[in-house]
Parts: sequence; C-alpha cells; structure tokens
Amino acid sequence: MDVRKFFSGIVMGVPLLWLSGCGATLTGETTFADEYALSNALSPVGYHVALLDDGRYRVTVTGKPEAAPERLEKIALAHTAEYGAELHKKGFQAAAAQTSVSCGRTSHVERGQTVGQTPKDYRVVSIDVAYVDQLGSDPAIRPVKDTAEALKAELQSEAQDPAATAARAAAVAAECHR
Repeated sequence: MDVRKFFSGIVMGVPLLWLSGCGATLTGETTFADEYALSNALSPVGYHVALLDDGRYRVTVTGKPEAAPERLEKIALAHTAEYGAELHKKGFQAAAAQTSVSCGRTSHVERGQTVGQTPKDYRVVSIDVAYVDQLGSDPAIRPVKDTAEALKAELQSEAQDPAATAARAAAVAAECHR
C-alpha cells in the first residue's frame, strides 16, 4: 500500500467529516442533536452555562431565527437538569425564561472600506437557576434526573411545522429591522 495515498485519503476525509456535522440535514432542517449542543465561538447555536455572582447559574440557549422559543426553553431546562446532575445536586429551581433576539452586523470595515455582509440573527433564551442538595415539598423545585429525561424525550418527539417556522424567522428578521 502506498503511504502517500493512505494519508491523502485521510487528509481529504477529515474536512468531509467536519462539514457533515455542521448543524443541518440535507433539507436544511435543524435536528435535536444540532440544537442540543454546547455553543462555541464558531457556532453560537447551542447552550452555555455561566456562574453568577450570587451562586446561581444562568443557562443560555441560542437558536436559529426559526427556532420556537418554547423549544429553546425546553432545551435550556433539559440542560439545566443535566448540569445539576454533573454537580451532584438533587433538584433545581428555575426563574421564568427570558427570550430575546440577537441581531447580527450587516457590515464590517476591511482595509478602511465598509464591506456588507449577510447578518446572522439568533433567538436567545436565558434561565437563571438555583440548585438544591435535597428535594423538599416545594413544588417549584424540580428533580434533576426525571426532568432531564422527560424533556429530552419530549424534544426528540416534537415535529416542526414549516409554516410556523417561516413565520418565526420572519418575526426575528422584522425585529432586527431587515
């Protein structure tokens, strides 16, 4: 076997594998696995957890413009429960979800010239959470394990309505004055 051919096959295959996991199916739909992922600098779509000054946590989920805010809230709560399990907590109490829109830039400066760019707008849902070590009789405290399993199963079984999806994307575009 020729070593050069072997390594050139690997070099050609890695970008293909990377591109195949970029966040959409061939039809352009976002899947549950794409939405339920850790966000990063290259792909802000996903969840992020931050520790607040008062010991609570803020779980933020960023979704595409066509994402339903209710779905993003379920993703935030599901990850909240999973994160609580990682912290070895028994339950959590979540504040009301805060929904907003993040509007992308329409231009940038390059070599002294203003250059137009396609803006990337996102729908954002944030939830402030307090974790507890013991479950009590307070109905506002949700059990970590049961909540994560139930919400993830619910998210995987949800169907997306194409008409509603287009309407949500148009609403985000309107809110960003596009």
